[in-house]
Amino acid sequence: MLTYAAASKVLRSRRLLPAAGVLLAGVLLSACLGWSTQYNAGSANIAFDGISCATTSDCVAVANVPGAIPSSASTIETTTNGGSSWSSPAEGTNQILYSVSCPDATHCIAAGADGGDLFVTSNPQGTWTATPTVTGADSVTGVSCANDSDCFAIAIGTFYGGPQSYGLIQTVNGGQSWSLILNGLGAFYSLSCPSTTTCFIAGLNATGNDIVSTTNLDTWHTTQLSGDEPLNDISCATTTSCMVVGYSQVFSTSNGSTWVNDSSSLDADTGSALANVNGVSCIDAADCTVVGNAASGIYGQSVAATNNGGTTWHVEALPSTLDLATVSCASTTACWAGGAKSIVATSNGGVASPQLNSLSPTSGPAGTSVTISGVDLNSTPVSVDFGSVPATSVTVVSASEITAVAPTPTTAGTVDVTVHTSRGTTPYVIGDQFTYTG
Repeated sequence: MLTYAAASKVLRSRRLLPAAGVLLAGVLLSACLGWSTQYNAGSANIAFDGISCATTSDCVAVANVPGAIPSSASTIETTTNGGSSWSSPAEGTNQILYSVSCPDATHCIAAGADGGDLFVTSNPQGTWTATPTVTGADSVTGVSCANDSDCFAIAIGTFYGGPQSYGLIQTVNGGQSWSLILNGLGAFYSLSCPSTTTCFIAGLNATGNDIVSTTNLDTWHTTQLSGDEPLNDISCATTTSCMVVGYSQVFSTSNGSTWVNDSSSLDADTGSALANVNGVSCIDAADCTVVGNAASGIYGQSVAATNNGGTTWHVEALPSTLDLATVSCASTTACWAGGAKSIVATSNGGVASPQLNSLSPTSGPAGTSVTISGVDLNSTPVSVDFGSVPATSVTVVSASEITAVAPTPTTAGTVDVTVHTSRGTTPYVIGDQFTYTG
């Protein structure tokens, strides 16, 4: 079983993202990419750990500051125009914040590490007020609001004079007062409460990965999932459909009780593009987006999405490699994600850039005609590279298929095939590899 100290270390190690991941320019890049950069903190040493978008216009992002409690920088950024501009609230906070939930455009609650306080607002661009939670709380890791009155959060502290533990706390008045309704949880970081009586809490108990859930706040059910790594984030689009992520694992449920392991399909479809999966957001039972740490500089995409509840996935292109901690989708096409110093966004579902899904054949000598299957492959001009060498010829068959003749390689072996169109370049995935023979 993880101790409190160990669990806190795991939480911090997930959230304090590597500085090497900060490679994006602080400007809004061309919409040809599926995702583009909206905000960059510049020299400020902050990492965006939580984001909540109530509408396609209104979002709030919260951050922590490695090594600084409190920090000298604001740890809240807001937008009312879909991210065209971001600004700090008039009276916000410089305390470390881990999570935020905005049930509508004007009400938000942010959770952090300041003595168990939560920060509440009815005007995100205006004033945020620190509100004590429950006696004994030291910090709050996650918060989820079913509406502007009913919210739940995970607090860490010594409740009722007992040992330090994780507990579920509740407010029915928009965060003005809180009560402890469940105590003795293991290392639980995230929760999603789609109604005033339905909550799913994700974490790690002594027995392994667990989901603790309720539909009436009286009876609680524990569902053990496979694996022994903490579950990082959970998103429930309805009272019965949810997706939960934890490092390299992804699970989903369509009935609220039986969970399906989608990890192998994520891994196969993205070519291990994500080393760790840190955040998830589901707009409905079918459409979910996950973000995480890029597997490498080459297979370095850190966003993937599904439109069939996790059965199949596709990688979505960022302007550059970036590790991401959190994501929030306000519609099936509009999502925002946060990471080290940066906020990135998509308004087109992340698939406006071309996507390469498979090659046929996957090997052969120079001169082999290769069929490339994917999405949005026909936005002219279209070119194809085998490694660093342009294809001998390219024929566009349709938006989902082109053929290219493999050129003479500079060196024998396996190369990545990339498609370039007016909308961008296909992100690297395992499915784009072609091996020269003969």
